[in-house]
Amino acid sequence: MLKGILLVSLLLFAAAEEDYYRLLGVPRNADEKTIKKAFKKLSLKYHPDKNKENKKEAEQMFMKIANAYEVLTDPEKRKIYDQYGEEGLKNGGHQQQHQGNFDDIFSQFFGGGGGGGFQFNFGQGGGRQQQQHFHFGGHQQAHQEPKAAPFYENTDVYNLDFGGLKHLYRRNEIWMVEFYSLKSKACEELKDEWINMANKLYGIIKVAGVNCDDEEELCEEYDVKHYPTIIYFPDNTALSYEVYKGPKTYQAMSDFAVARMQSFVRIVNLKNINSFFEEEPEQAKVILFTNKKSTPPLLKALSKEFKGRVLFGEVRSSEAELVSRYNIKEFPTIIGLSEENEKDRYSGEYKRDLLERWIRGFMYNNRSQGTKVRELTRILNIGGKCSAASSSFCFLWFIQKSDDKPKEILKALAQTFENDPIEFYWVDKSRYPGFVIEFEGDIVAYKPKRKRYVKIDCNMNVKCFTDQLSNILSGGGDMKKLDVTPELLETKREL
Repeated sequence: MLKGILLVSLLLFAAAEEDYYRLLGVPRNADEKTIKKAFKKLSLKYHPDKNKENKKEAEQMFMKIANAYEVLTDPEKRKIYDQYGEEGLKNGGHQQQHQGNFDDIFSQFFGGGGGGGFQFNFGQGGGRQQQQHFHFGGHQQAHQEPKAAPFYENTDVYNLDFGGLKHLYRRNEIWMVEFYSLKSKACEELKDEWINMANKLYGIIKVAGVNCDDEEELCEEYDVKHYPTIIYFPDNTALSYEVYKGPKTYQAMSDFAVARMQSFVRIVNLKNINSFFEEEPEQAKVILFTNKKSTPPLLKALSKEFKGRVLFGEVRSSEAELVSRYNIKEFPTIIGLSEENEKDRYSGEYKRDLLERWIRGFMYNNRSQGTKVRELTRILNIGGKCSAASSSFCFLWFIQKSDDKPKEILKALAQTFENDPIEFYWVDKSRYPGFVIEFEGDIVAYKPKRKRYVKIDCNMNVKCFTDQLSNILSGGGDMKKLDVTPELLETKREL
C-alpha cells in the first residue's frame, strides 16, 4: 500500500516538472545545433513585443524556454537532467531560473543587437563582430558561432540580428530591410545601391540588412526564399510588413518608402496662410520655402517627430507674394515664425540632427510669454478658445480689422493681467456680425461657460480698463445674461 502511494506521488511530481525537450519541441537525442535552432524560433514566437495583448504570459514562456535551452546546451547540466530531472538540478545546485527584465535576459543570449547608434546615427554598419561568451552557473560556453565581418561594415546600413529585434518591433520610423546571403551574386550587385539609400535617407528611414547565412531563423520568420529579398516595415504597427517587388535601384526603392511616410506638413498659400497661423495657436510655426513639387522626406520625418508641438508648412516658389513678403532669396529656405512675423531663419546644413537642434532652440526661445492677444476666429473657437466650455473670462473688443489702436491697448492689458484667468481677443465686426450683435457695446468681459458678460466702456483709457477688469475679476460688475451661447459664423458675401 505504501509503495503504491509513493509511486503515485513520484508520478504526480514528475508530471508537475517541465519536460525541457517537449518545451523546445526537439527529440531527446537532439544535438546542440538543433536545440539552438528550436530556441531561436521559439524566442521569435514568444517575444513580448509580438504578443502585446499577452505580454506577461509571453515573457513567462520565454523564461521557461531560456531555462530549458541553457540546461540542454550545457553537457554537465543536460546529463544530470536526463538522469534525475529538474529535481536533480536543484539538488546539485545547477538549476538557474531566469528572472528580471526581459530585455536584459534576451540580451544575455543574443547580445544588444545591431550596429551603431539608434536615434540619428544609423551606425557604422555591422556592430557585434566578436564571438559572444556567456557564463551560466559557472560554466563558460560559447552559444554563438564566430560570424564573418558584417556585409555592410562601416556604412550607414544597420546590421539587424536577433539582438536588434526590439529596435525593429519598437520602431517609430519606416524600415527597409534587405535579407541577403554572402553567397549571392545578386546581393553583391545590390550592395552599392543599398549603401547609397542608407546614406541619402540617413535619419529619415531606417535602412537595414539581415545576413541570412547567420540569421537563418530570422529569415525563415519572414518567409525569405531567395536573395536579396527586401521588406518594407511601416512605422505605425509592429507586426505588419510588405515585400518590395519593384526595381532594385536607389530611386525606385527610396520613392517606394518615402511615399509611405506619414506627413503632417501643411501646404501654405496666400489664401490659407491666415488660417495656418490661427490653427493650433500654442504650437510653434516652421515654414519651408521650396521649388520642389513634393514634400521632402526630411520635412515629413520632422513633422511627425514634433507633432503636437510644431506646425510645419510648405510654400512653393510659385507663391510669389509670400516669397516676396518673407524676403526669400533662395530655395530651400526654412524660417520659424510667430504670428506671421519672422523670428528665426535656419542657416545650417539640411541634416536631421542639426535641424532638430535648431527647431528645439526656436521652440524654447519663442515660448508663449504671458497672455497672448489674438483675433478670435471660428477656428480658434472650435478649438476651445472662448468656447462654451471655457470657465475663464474672455476680454472681447469688437473692431474693424484695420483698427490698430485697440490692439495696442489689448497688449498692454494682457501684460498687466498675464497671471489672471482672462484671455484677450479682438473680433472682426464685419466678419462675425451675428456674434457681435448678441452683446451690448463694443467691449465686454465674457464668461462663456456661464453665458454671462459685463459691458465695459472706458473710451480708450487704459487706467479705466485696468480698474474695471480688477473689479470684474474680484467678482464685481453688472453681469448680463445671454439666452444662448453665440456662435462665430462668418457672413456669406452675396455674389
